[in-house]
Amino acid sequence: MQARCQRLDLSAGGHRTVFMTEQLLQDMDLSPMDRVEVSSITEMGRKVIASIHPFVHGQKKVGLSKETADDLGIQNEGFISLKAMDRPESLGTIDERIGGMELTGESMMSVVGDIMDDTLSHLEVGKLLMSFYRSDLSMAELYGLTKFLSESGDTYDWGGGLVAGKGETFNVPGNRTTPIIVAIVSSLGVKMPRLAQRALRGAPSSSVDTMEVMAKVDLDLPSIRKVVEARKGCISLSENLYLAPAEKKLRDMRAASGTDPESVITASLVARNLSLGCKYLIVDMPIGMETRFSSIGMANQISQRLTKLAARFGLRTAVEVTYGDEPIGNGIGPNLEARDVLKVLMNRPDAPMDLMEASLRLTGRLIDIMGQELFGADHRPGDGLEIAKEKLRSGTALGSFKGIVEAQGGNPETKPESITVSPFLVEIRSLKEGQLVDYDTRVVGKIARLAGAPQFKGSGIEFYKKAKDMVRRNELLLNVHAASEERRAMVYEHLSRNRIYTVD
Repeated sequence: MQARCQRLDLSAGGHRTVFMTEQLLQDMDLSPMDRVEVSSITEMGRKVIASIHPFVHGQKKVGLSKETADDLGIQNEGFISLKAMDRPESLGTIDERIGGMELTGESMMSVVGDIMDDTLSHLEVGKLLMSFYRSDLSMAELYGLTKFLSESGDTYDWGGGLVAGKGETFNVPGNRTTPIIVAIVSSLGVKMPRLAQRALRGAPSSSVDTMEVMAKVDLDLPSIRKVVEARKGCISLSENLYLAPAEKKLRDMRAASGTDPESVITASLVARNLSLGCKYLIVDMPIGMETRFSSIGMANQISQRLTKLAARFGLRTAVEVTYGDEPIGNGIGPNLEARDVLKVLMNRPDAPMDLMEASLRLTGRLIDIMGQELFGADHRPGDGLEIAKEKLRSGTALGSFKGIVEAQGGNPETKPESITVSPFLVEIRSLKEGQLVDYDTRVVGKIARLAGAPQFKGSGIEFYKKAKDMVRRNELLLNVHAASEERRAMVYEHLSRNRIYTVD
């Protein structure tokens, strides 16, 4: 059936959606949440599979969500062809999984394929994820999911030599260890292409956002290859690559639904690094009440499963369990985090020690699992930490990082003092004397986002006191750097309702 359509100023959270009148639904014998194949007549050759939602009041044309209109190339109005679609077989598979049946390799491939094709809605994928909460994935299911996620796109070959990767199960505010790890590891001659996406919803920055303060990160594959060939390390966006697209779609749906089973986190993390061609992997696994994993016992159980899964694919992995209930570093937000990274690499006396120590621990573990291949049979567990310290202390890691920055089109002589911050200030001072017990990381992240991070790179939070420090009444604890007067007002309003620190 052909129909006139109109682009609506509505987003469906990444899902392809059409809004149809009751009459059109009756004419096509369709119901809300059924699927239709939508083909553009205005832009020939473009089509999508979309879910149906009831019409918007007063609407006469078929309404297209922003996502649907973008895929069809329709900027305002146009003509489309609608074709009813059968119920996907994978929905039956999801129902069986909810009923307690284990997914076979074939059925797992069917589900992943339908996620890739946008055949399944966020709600339907959410049902699948909830079934993983109720009944955890078996090792066979976990292996199958990881395999199909990793094989959904391209697998990258970096031309021989050792290739290392890094992942994390939770983004602790300020935890910008990645640039430091890449600098140290690449100085050893190990290739470390760290390709990631910008900060996900709720996070005030990512390694890519922070690296962009100092260098270009929107690199295409030939440019990434040149950087890795010349400097071993690279920190760039993954959007320009066909890197495990099914994993990315599943990750976006997890974020949209707020459903994050541990097994899916494990499969996603391993799949991405397999696609990147990594043979060695270090995983930062923060624990705490504000993170995904609340106890050391839970973290140890998941880390054992993760390393076992990775080993089945020939990916040698070390997991470092870290404390995640406190921000790391002296700054939150791209510019402030870039300052911290440079201070650590420069061995400055004002460098944040918690960021330095976390980076060295993670790098040491990664070096240890590569050690015998790098240094021979005499390498022993624990030697990696000393090697990492020496590379940092000697300035070798700084030189490596400068080379990466220059290769990515940045200024290798950037100094922390030359990196500016947003001018609209909110000072937060202690209301009493005592010991600073903690900062609420969720409030910290929210405040940094309200201030403008990561969109406005100079926005964020600058800490002057950390947990366990003794503070005086009216002593400055932190500054919030907001991008505008309006954003500063939003910060004040949120702080009036939420506690950001505790002094006892």
